[in-house]
Amino acid sequence: MRVTGVDNSTFSLTGESFSAVLGPNSCTNTARVMQSDDVALAYEFARKFPGYTAENLTEKGVHEVSARRFCLIASDHPIVSAISENSSKLQMGDIS
Repeated sequence: MRVTGVDNSTFSLTGESFSAVLGPNSCTNTARVMQSDDVALAYEFARKFPGYTAENLTEKGVHEVSARRFCLIASDHPIVSAISENSSKLQMGDIS
């Protein structure tokens, strides 16, 4: 059957897709992909920011000045790039 609002993600033996709604205590062997990772983004990040990883992102290139309650960030840090690329959306104009 075809049901509005339900994906046609189940297939018959002939390859025709149809909607499937399962009742309680029933099962299906239709595979569903909930999320797929795009590894190209990880490679691009590694190329643009060598040496930075998820584990060291908050420490590498970050110098805390506790007495003044602020941090100095290295110019090659990914957050500097993110702020620069989105400065118009952040309404910051030029940053230094």
